[in-house]
Amino acid sequence: MLIYNIYKLYIDIVLIMYYNTFMIKEDNKYIALIADIVNSRKIQNREIFQKEFINVIKNVNITFKDSIVSKFVITTGDEFQGLVSDARVILDILTNIRFNLKNVNFRCGIGIGCIVTEIDKNMAIGADGPAYYMARDAINYVKKNENSNKKAKTDIVIYSDEDNVKLSYINILFKNNYYLYNRMSEHQKYLVNYFILNDGVKEKDTSDLLKISQQSINKSLHSAGFYYYKENYECIKKIMGELKNVN
Repeated sequence: MLIYNIYKLYIDIVLIMYYNTFMIKEDNKYIALIADIVNSRKIQNREIFQKEFINVIKNVNITFKDSIVSKFVITTGDEFQGLVSDARVILDILTNIRFNLKNVNFRCGIGIGCIVTEIDKNMAIGADGPAYYMARDAINYVKKNENSNKKAKTDIVIYSDEDNVKLSYINILFKNNYYLYNRMSEHQKYLVNYFILNDGVKEKDTSDLLKISQQSINKSLHSAGFYYYKENYECIKKIMGELKNVN
């Protein structure tokens, strides 16, 4: 009897080790972001820009530290990537980067899935799994679709390792906001990103801070389609918050 119990305990331990090593847990889901800068080679004063880029990524890692699983890092060229636990924070991260890196455009791939290797908290390099595969497929779709004249263009796509109809809704909203954003002037983009990041701030307070008349701010926001953009933005975050099986 004693030998049987020892043998059974041994089998249980082996099965647990096997499961933890090779099986992908349902709740082990993360959100990977892979993004790069469009036409980065045409940016003037590359050395100054690169320093600004590095500082912006450092700031992102500090500002969103509570949601970041593996810190954002610049990889090849002007590509950067990171891993987060909360899908809703992705849009705020991208808006933060857009606001602080002016006059640049991004293409972004978001992937929801598992990570099957060890995660380095200090940098999002070396980890592997469906989350990154999905993010890479997503950004490749953005690149491929850029020159198409028969499809609605976008700068952000989200994929998952599981079928989820909600992702289709999110991707449609991404396309809508891409359409709006790319028709804005640089001044309008600055104001839109500012008000998105500082939700609830009053135009009067912003007028005093930015030394711009309140009337001018209001006119710029309306002509930019800000309130349509913001509703799409908030809807995307709400749907992302409803996605299941994400840590």
